[in-house]
Amino acid sequence: MPLTEVLTKEVEAWVNSKRVTVPINLKGEEVTVTVVPERQSTLSVAQQVCVSRAEKLELTNENIVANCVQPVNQLLAEAVEQWVQQRTA
Repeated sequence: MPLTEVLTKEVEAWVNSKRVTVPINLKGEEVTVTVVPERQSTLSVAQQVCVSRAEKLELTNENIVANCVQPVNQLLAEAVEQWVQQRTA
């Protein structure tokens, strides 16, 4: 195998080891959300997910936090906590 292929695979594996991927069901739509805990907060990722789908999810300024951001943040935070525990076990 050429060296470039070996290096590419190693870099991809390293990058993937830094990511936490979480499948989330948002009103019947399965969404795969990826967090890089060393670079992103779960809250900022949850906000991005909810804002980008606000219209489809019928979210408003009044309900987006309670109906989307908080629950998505909770799911992401739990997944990141499990990821951290696995890495430190």
